[in-house]
Amino acid sequence: MAVIAVIINHLPGAIFSSGFLGVDVFFVISGFVVTASLVGKESGNFQQFYGNFLARRIRRLWPALMVCIALTSIAVFALDPFPQASIRTGIASLFGLANINLFNAELDYFSASSKFNAFTHTWSLGVEEQFYIVFPMIFWFFTRRDNPSARPLLCALTIITLASISLFIFYYSYNQPAAYFLMPMRIWELGLGSLAFFVSTQMNGHASHRAAAIVSPLLLITLLGSFLVPQKYAVVTTIVAVAVTASLLILQAETRVQQWLSIAPMVYVGKISYSLYLYHWPIVSLGPMLLPTEWRITGLYVVAMLLLSMLSYHVIESPLRRRSWSKRSWLDIAIGLGLSCLVATVIYSALTMNESESSETFATAYPPAFLPLPASGLPYNPNCVVDGKKRLLNTEKFYLCTFAPKSERAMPTIWMEGDSHAGHLQGLLYQLHEDLGLGFHLIETPAAIFPAAYDGQKFAPRQLIHAQILEYAKAGDVIAVSRLYFDRVIPATLKSDIGPWVDQVGLLADTLEAEGLSLLVFGPTPIFEFEDIRECNLDNLNSCSVPRAALEAKVDQVLGRLNRLVREHDNVFVFDSFSILCPDADSSCYPSDNGIFRYRDKDHLNSFGAKSLVIPFVKFLRDSEILTHAN
Repeated sequence: MAVIAVIINHLPGAIFSSGFLGVDVFFVISGFVVTASLVGKESGNFQQFYGNFLARRIRRLWPALMVCIALTSIAVFALDPFPQASIRTGIASLFGLANINLFNAELDYFSASSKFNAFTHTWSLGVEEQFYIVFPMIFWFFTRRDNPSARPLLCALTIITLASISLFIFYYSYNQPAAYFLMPMRIWELGLGSLAFFVSTQMNGHASHRAAAIVSPLLLITLLGSFLVPQKYAVVTTIVAVAVTASLLILQAETRVQQWLSIAPMVYVGKISYSLYLYHWPIVSLGPMLLPTEWRITGLYVVAMLLLSMLSYHVIESPLRRRSWSKRSWLDIAIGLGLSCLVATVIYSALTMNESESSETFATAYPPAFLPLPASGLPYNPNCVVDGKKRLLNTEKFYLCTFAPKSERAMPTIWMEGDSHAGHLQGLLYQLHEDLGLGFHLIETPAAIFPAAYDGQKFAPRQLIHAQILEYAKAGDVIAVSRLYFDRVIPATLKSDIGPWVDQVGLLADTLEAEGLSLLVFGPTPIFEFEDIRECNLDNLNSCSVPRAALEAKVDQVLGRLNRLVREHDNVFVFDSFSILCPDADSSCYPSDNGIFRYRDKDHLNSFGAKSLVIPFVKFLRDSEILTHAN
């Protein structure tokens, strides 16, 4: 049932808002099963005990995993124009480190970008495999001493479980990727499964069976209900799902629930569940890159998952897990790790060759999101991005991201402020600096608009940057603002704070007018419905287009508010990006132009898209008399 919930959550049109909880259910079951496999195992010493356990895990998991990684990597190289993230995660998964790789990459599991990493799902295998390294040591230490009682182990597991769940709750609000990906914040689920095993051994007698018959159906309903709860309640639903799963494992009697889960199709799904888990995600991830929109349907995905999973189970997984590969457990472990090294080396070599062979082709079709900083050549991100987390504001950042006018003529400086939609205009500013010699400043503050619509929206680093801009700006310079105007939903809707924000823009204009500064506002750019640019087909313009009429009325509403400011303030100017990127003559808006993508995602321009605004923007500056014959 756990793997079914996960798959349903990942399929197009998912009905389970929190189907990802299937992984948490799986962790509890894994802790239960692993503990059961260790209890009563005869072994002469720790080395034999530990080696036998790891060898069984290697034979159980590695063969199917290695074949899946190899086959999926071939598909990634064939379909994905940006294979690096997927391939690095796949290589890490061969050594049980995929979760650490994803955490270091600062990937949000729930973001759209995670969907197009073909090996995102292997994070859970990393957590599980790291548990397999640690847990047998704890088990041996607390059960193979002079006192054979399980009480010391139960105390240790209780302490570890409580400490881990505390870390999980704390980090989920503070650093969600850490809470999601890292083993110390996940071991409580496996630990609770282990504790459930020991409790279940004490459950006997007619009364226990009677209680199980009454309670189990209610617990199952609760578990299924948790899959339907919105994702924003993930901490609560995770705890509920884990606790309910542990309770169901404890109440293992001949109940109706047990009978439901023991029917032949469910038993067979359980047998192939590991292979199902391995292959379901690559199919969902790579499907949009391979199939036209009308073919991206649940039924086709499910058939492909079942066929590959059944083949993997019967040909690879089942035959190789049931027998030793050698006469010694440690040699089995060495064989597994050696084959992982071999597969990883081949895949990494292929990645290196792929980058050199396809770099020119993809660089043309998929221009970079950002350009290097002028003069220094440093990357724009993180050097000119401030988010208050890892990308912090410091003294050097302001000067590093400010470029004086090139010309000795009286060229103005454009001081760009705003969220990531200020940053996505970087290519435009760089080209103006290169071609006309305009000065510019750009530090984006993702998710922090400027000016803030409400006091609660104010982002302290942005306020500091603005204060410093006012110190350096001279009469004739331009303060430019840009922001995200749409909610990222389908169909797109305007953000609710547009009205108050426009009012704040008007107040800002009054302040700037007293300083002899102009205020330039960039209007909305088209927003699309795809999750990742890799879904789009350059040979089929309509693959990711949106009807112009679906956005036009909303854009006009924003421009109407902004143009009111133009009428009220002599120093306010509004640049209509939408009409340039989606002309009146076109019935649809497109994310590409002449075989080159202008967007890096559904609502951000890439460097090419920003540069495509240069000619109309220069005309706009001249018509607005921001640029004059004097400069």
